[in-house]
Amino acid sequence: MSTASSALLLSLMMVLEQALRDGIWGKLDIAQQHATALQAANAFASLQTAIAARRTESKNNRLVTSKATVIAELVVRRAGSVCSLELLHKAVEVVQQSTKFEKASIDLAEMVASNLTNWLLQQHHYEAQKQRFHDWAVVLRQVTSILASYDNNTILAKQQQMRCALENIKSVLDQLPTLKLLVLAPLNANEQTRFAHALL
Repeated sequence: MSTASSALLLSLMMVLEQALRDGIWGKLDIAQQHATALQAANAFASLQTAIAARRTESKNNRLVTSKATVIAELVVRRAGSVCSLELLHKAVEVVQQSTKFEKASIDLAEMVASNLTNWLLQQHHYEAQKQRFHDWAVVLRQVTSILASYDNNTILAKQQQMRCALENIKSVLDQLPTLKLLVLAPLNANEQTRFAHALL
């Protein structure tokens, strides 16, 4: 993509970021927040399509990648319940692929974990239906993989937060045994051991 295209993408992402920040978001009523969340999810889906087509490592592209990480976190925070499962997966993927933002990927995984009771058990996510459990399993394996990645180099406070998030996932899955089987079923031996340790 050209430099102009990069500049345009950055401008669009800055507008989206501003709309989702506390300063503006907090001034919206519930109906306005819902409408903005829907628009944000659609905008992020379009931006993600454009970002995925980028292949060069120019400075502008790195700026776009960094800004996309920020946008992904905000979209999940504000619009997670109206994001498609495919878009949730892509949002986590965007953050994961940015190696400079390991903390951001953990924070995003913790955010998803903290919302599972609301999204799945209380049916506040628009794709909470049982027939979508295969897609939920993809997202939850992705999130669990991030949260189970802590090691001795991870600071103690963060380890505790990650374990707490895993407990949230386990608690929800214990109440949805069909989904739990789907999360664990397709794993290879090494993954099975790591995920079982985290979720069983």
